[in-house]
Amino acid sequence: MVSLNRRSPSGARARQEPFITSDPAGSRTPNVSIPVNGWVRTEAAYPANREPFNSDLWFHLNDDSGWVNYAAVRAGKILQD
Repeated sequence: MVSLNRRSPSGARARQEPFITSDPAGSRTPNVSIPVNGWVRTEAAYPANREPFNSDLWFHLNDDSGWVNYAAVRAGKILQD
């Protein structure tokens, strides 16, 4: 038996800098695309998580409002114009 959607999605917490200890910069609605324009490797936000969710990748939000950790982002197929 598989328990899908057992919990509601919580969205993504944005940070002012690409570190888990950085001040919050707001949150993002769950199940909505988050445009990003860059990435950096710093520190793993959740080092106790299983791979790949223990990643040290952080993505910069396209609107310059902050950074989100890899664990908060799920990617699908990238659409090209």
